[in-house]
Amino acid sequence: MKYILNENFFKLFLVICLVPAAFLIGKVFLLFLPVIFWVLAYMAFKKKNNNEALMWIVFAIIALILAFIV
Repeated sequence: MKYILNENFFKLFLVICLVPAAFLIGKVFLLFLPVIFWVLAYMAFKKKNNNEALMWIVFAIIALILAFIV
């Protein structure tokens, strides 16, 4: 897991989290929820807390699914 969580992963994940906000402007909170979770995951990663970072990544993925479905 140490090899997956690095700076490039978080940069790529930020782009993926910004996609729904770029395409569907309207439901602001729901669309920016993945970005909020990305920020929390990145902060946990910077604190060297991989378990917490992984938790926020899972929440961001769930928020991405919700942003595309709703």
